[in-house]
Formats: sequence, C-alpha cells, structure tokens
Amino acid sequence: MATTPILGITEIAVGIVDQYLLINQAFEEIEASTNTAYLANLTSGNVTLTAADMADGVLFRLSGHTVARDLTLPALARLFALHNNGTGTVSVIVGATSLDILAGETGFYHTDGTTDGLISVSSGGGGGGAAAVSIISPDTATTHTTTVADNGGLLIFNSASDCVLTVPQTSTEALDAGFHVLALNQGGGTLSLALEGSDVVDEVKLWADASQAVTVLKEVAGSPNTWRLMGNAWQPGAVEDDALTAPPTTPAVGAVYIPLATATGTWATHEGDFAVHLGSDVYDFISPSTGQTVYEKTSALWIGHNGSAWVSV
Repeated sequence: MATTPILGITEIAVGIVDQYLLINQAFEEIEASTNTAYLANLTSGNVTLTAADMADGVLFRLSGHTVARDLTLPALARLFALHNNGTGTVSVIVGATSLDILAGETGFYHTDGTTDGLISVSSGGGGGGAAAVSIISPDTATTHTTTVADNGGLLIFNSASDCVLTVPQTSTEALDAGFHVLALNQGGGTLSLALEGSDVVDEVKLWADASQAVTVLKEVAGSPNTWRLMGNAWQPGAVEDDALTAPPTTPAVGAVYIPLATATGTWATHEGDFAVHLGSDVYDFISPSTGQTVYEKTSALWIGHNGSAWVSV
C-alpha cells in the first residue's frame, strides 16, 4: 500500500475494507509525531537518524555524551525540536549543512527535504539568516576577526587570558550596515574590541567583564565604518582609590581607580573618570553617570557623582 511521504502513514486505497481501522491508525501516528519525544543516545558515538526515527516524535532528546558528537538527519521535510541533554556540543547535520546546539540548549529546527536543507528556527545554533555559534577554544585562540559568516551569531571566548574581537573595515571584509554579532566571554579574561584602520565606535566605550555579553552592531556602511555597542552598560560598583594622581606601581589587571586632579602619565586629562587597568601601563577610561554611586575601598566610603565631581555620600 502507498504511504504518505513524511510520516509514512498508510493511505486508504480504493475498495479497502474496514477503512476506519486505517483512519484510526493514522490519527494515532499523527498524534504521536506531534507530541512524543524520541531519545537519541550519543554515549558511544555519533548517531544517524532514519526517516522512520524522524516520524516517531516532535522532540528529540540528545543524551549520554560528555564530548562533542554529530547527529545526522535524513533529507526529510520536518519541523522538530532538539534538546541537548548531554554535556558536549552536538553538531546537527543534513548533507553539507551543520548547526551546533550547545549543552543544555533547546531549539526548533526545520529540514525542507533537500540535500542540505537545514535551518534553525530558534536557538543558539544559528539559522534564520543568522550564523551558528562559534566557540573560541581555551588557549588556542584569544583573538577573532569577524566575517560575513558571523552575522547574527554568538562568539563564545573560553580562554582565561584576555581576548580581542576585531571588526574589519569594508575594504577587508564586506560587512553591510546592520551586521551584528553577540560576543560572550566565559573564560575569565577581559574581552575588548579592536577596530581596523579609521573605524570608530559610536557613543559607548567597550570594557566588558567576564560575564557580560556584548552586541557589536555595524551602524554606518562605508569606510571608515561606524560601529555601535549594545548591551554594554558595564559600570563598576567599587574602586580601589580616588586620591591618586598617577597610576600605582603594580596594579592588578581589572582594578578600577578614579584619577585625582591633576592626573599625570597615562591618567592625564582623565580626572574623575573610571580608569580600568588592562595590563602593563594600559588603561581604559569610562565616564561616570550622574547620580552613580560606588564604594571607595581605601577610605571605606561611598562616593557619588553629582554631574561634575565625586562627593561623599
């Protein structure tokens, strides 16, 4: 007997007896395919699902793996959900298309029945015109230069060292206006932004702590490009000292100071700003917000900015 092309449900032929039996069976198979879960055990290695496997449920739970695995799917038209219940990343593969789903993530995917037809409808695994998650592995890479393929994606830095995200000018990489990428530093180092040539960042200085995700958005096309940072409202809650006019001799990386007038050396002209130590004699400077309050550790006092100066609270 003929079957449907996706779920393999037996079709009713002319003259068949007891048609209600086939109809009831079809109802049960449709109900199962839209409500039940399929368990794919990746403990021993990569897994390839068949068309029959894909028809068995709407949610596919991936479990048992502690390292990266591959899940290969057939070229079948299907909308489904994946949940990575293991501790390693899973690469979801259809033909030459591969999308990553991180440990603990759940997302919706669609295969359109073509050889390489796989997209992510929603998840951290890319899709819908967005790039897949790209993980910058520990100790192997502390820098990344964005490309067209990163558009809409997530870059995760895992290095304990300081990391640098570079956005190139139009002359070196054709990144159109609206290009955006989310960068997350999970390794403990400082994540900073580097601009090529005469590119500029509009409005916001970048200094992100290790737990903050920063969206880098290309605002204006052309060369030089103008970039904007979104979700980068990092402000310190405490400072080491607000009574120094020059950088200390051996500050810790990440330590924050408020230079006192008249500041000298690297701090010159930055009186009243937050001076964030990035290593060696390099500082990033962030202007305080009016009404902002921080704890000054040396004097054990709270101080607040009144719009023109810092005063005791």
